[in-house]
Amino acid sequence: MFIVPSARALTFTLLLLSAFMALGTVISPTAAEQPVHGEANKKNGTRLTLQASTTTPTFGDSITLFGSINITTQALIFLLIQSEVDTSNQSLTTHNGSFSFVWSPTAVNTYNVTAVWKGDSTHNAASSSLEITVAKQGTTIALFPTRANTTEGNPVTFAGTISPAISGALVTVVITSPNFTRSIQTLQTYPNGSFRFSMTPLRTGNWAVAASWLGDETHLGSESASSIVTSDPVVPAAPVGLNPSLFVALVTIPLSLAIAFFVYKYTGTPIGLPLGQILKRRAPPHLRPLRVLNGAICPICFRPMLYEPKGADWHCEHCGVYYES
Repeated sequence: MFIVPSARALTFTLLLLSAFMALGTVISPTAAEQPVHGEANKKNGTRLTLQASTTTPTFGDSITLFGSINITTQALIFLLIQSEVDTSNQSLTTHNGSFSFVWSPTAVNTYNVTAVWKGDSTHNAASSSLEITVAKQGTTIALFPTRANTTEGNPVTFAGTISPAISGALVTVVITSPNFTRSIQTLQTYPNGSFRFSMTPLRTGNWAVAASWLGDETHLGSESASSIVTSDPVVPAAPVGLNPSLFVALVTIPLSLAIAFFVYKYTGTPIGLPLGQILKRRAPPHLRPLRVLNGAICPICFRPMLYEPKGADWHCEHCGVYYES
């Protein structure tokens, strides 16, 4: 048997179905639009990286700071460099998402470096940081004497230099004598990092000289190797005139010349000697005295001559020659 609904119940059912259909038509479009509106307001994530060519440089080194951002369009990056005593910033523009900057630290310190991007309408802001510790720069000091040997009491000059060049650096020089006593000198470097000084060894033996400096705010100190200078005793010079050969030459040569001159001039004059007379210096046979009255004139100098009866000769004192009468 079948139950046949009444006309009133059938009518109520139809009205209820119509109401649900109408309600569904109004709610569905609103529910579908809500997620789409939420995705449109959400910004994209940003990835920013920062790196350095080295994070432990020494003073005087240049450091390259570089990084990237996942945005292909040009972006303005702010680079903030901070230490305990100093803060600086730099603006960089990216190219194809990359940026770089060369930085030279001005002091020995620990620096915090931060790269910042403020973001835009479709990307979130981003930042990246790293720490860089700058250490003191190493140095070397060298010292050389102008000569390795000297004599007692004779000064020796030393030349030195600090590298890299440091102007006005305080250098300490330690001088060790042969008996191991020490003396200290202090001096300052010239603008090119060099220095000079002199020392006078007052005893013989080996003298050791070394130089050092303690460093400064940005440089480490260093010490040179010891330079050795040998001081020899002074050798007395030989007295002049004690050389026998020199003495003979200085005495015999003038004496020989004097004897030769004496013989040449006075050989014509008879001199009483134990062995007899020195032969007279006579004129050539073809020369004869020029007789004038009772006297005679020298045919060479035309001066009056003296007659010596002992030899019957005419003698010219000026020429020192004897003429036969």
